[in-house]
Amino acid sequence: MTKRIAALLAVCMLALSGAAMAEGVNPVESEGVIDIAEMSLSGVHIGMSRAEVEEILGEPTLRTKPYYAPAHDTWRDSYNYEWSLNVDFDGDSVMSLGTNKRNGIATPAGLEVGDTVEKMQRIYGKGYHYFFFDQETFEYHNNGAGDYAFYDMKITASNGIITEIDITSRES
Repeated sequence: MTKRIAALLAVCMLALSGAAMAEGVNPVESEGVIDIAEMSLSGVHIGMSRAEVEEILGEPTLRTKPYYAPAHDTWRDSYNYEWSLNVDFDGDSVMSLGTNKRNGIATPAGLEVGDTVEKMQRIYGKGYHYFFFDQETFEYHNNGAGDYAFYDMKITASNGIITEIDITSRES
């Protein structure tokens, strides 16, 4: 009897892993780990210089007044672009970026505000998931191995539709 149950469980596990592979879901991704190359919006990523951002996106619509952050011993400010892409700088380097409007601002895999949670999970897996009132939040990160820093991508959704995408450095 025990051997039959063990054999049945083994067959079920094999079938489920095959179904997951057919869907293109990477088991590591389903744990919330994604490639660092996906930590980007409209070609802008953490660590880029101000000049590189301006080369890709042009002059910002709005630039906040720089302020001193004593805990980090650096100056910080933000660029905001009219289509609602916000880029935060730590000195001359991008430390975070985010969007909350559907205007073609997307990750390299094509995920943007207004897409469904189903599409997001097909691309990135389930991620770390939690609720806050009527909003769902999904978090993904790179693994930080080798010379890479840790980055987080937080995606907020309401009623199954993505409402915000934020990418940050854990050092910020």
